[in-house]
Amino acid sequence: MKKILSTLFLSLLLCQVAFANFSDVDSSTYYNGAIDWMTDNAILQGYPDGSFQPDRCVNRVEFLKILFETNETPLITVAENPFPDVDETSWYAPYVLTGYHQENQTIEGYPDGSFEPEQCVNRVEAIKMATLEFHNGEIPPVAGLYINGYDIAKALTDNPDEWWKEYYSSARGANTVGI
Repeated sequence: MKKILSTLFLSLLLCQVAFANFSDVDSSTYYNGAIDWMTDNAILQGYPDGSFQPDRCVNRVEFLKILFETNETPLITVAENPFPDVDETSWYAPYVLTGYHQENQTIEGYPDGSFEPEQCVNRVEAIKMATLEFHNGEIPPVAGLYINGYDIAKALTDNPDEWWKEYYSSARGANTVGI
């Protein structure tokens, strides 16, 4: 599980799609193993021009695809679409519907009712989605998370106005993300 989550987050930081040999990625690049694993498992594929585009961000629906394909989550294809900015005929609609309607509801959207599918996913959104997906909608408890004697879990939960802190604390406690 830890290896899968680490690979998933590495892909978030470095790429959107990948394929065996890319014109814009040197084979000695440190993230080549993650690229190979994702392409070997048919999770990602290259761009039609043979590029990888490692400097391009991963958007919210691309991350959902990576997440659900990695976890082999069955997709929901017919359900009410709660987001006015998600086209029901788009390639990513099943991923959004699955994220919203599955039992562990991986996504919620923004307060204005939108999902912003083409927006770059930020790291804390990715951590929340992955935590809920890989832990069946639950946030695993964290106990004894200390860095240089500083209780990180307590520091994070002492600031409740930050929605992401419990997800980050859990992921950090599982050693799946760095500081």
